[in-house]
Amino acid sequence: MTELSNGYNLQVLPHEGRKAYILFNLALESHIVLSVINASDKEVRLLINEPLTAGRQRILFSYGNLEPEEYRIRLMINNDDTIDIENFNFKIS
Repeated sequence: MTELSNGYNLQVLPHEGRKAYILFNLALESHIVLSVINASDKEVRLLINEPLTAGRQRILFSYGNLEPEEYRIRLMINNDDTIDIENFNFKIS
């Protein structure tokens, strides 16, 4: 788990069949953009682009057709670049 200084507490938990849950906290209802970024800094999957309610969020991510490499999770809150979070790395093997 990555404990973020801003309190979003981003986690990626493996799930069966080349899937994972992405978990994070929202203090307030917010517009969320959640995406997967590859090592070449290219967005390879847009998971969410919509408003979410406050509280603990759990998003199921299926990575079945992604190539084995290291990826980052990008979590953007209310389209504010100052909290564009890209510090959670995970590897698909």
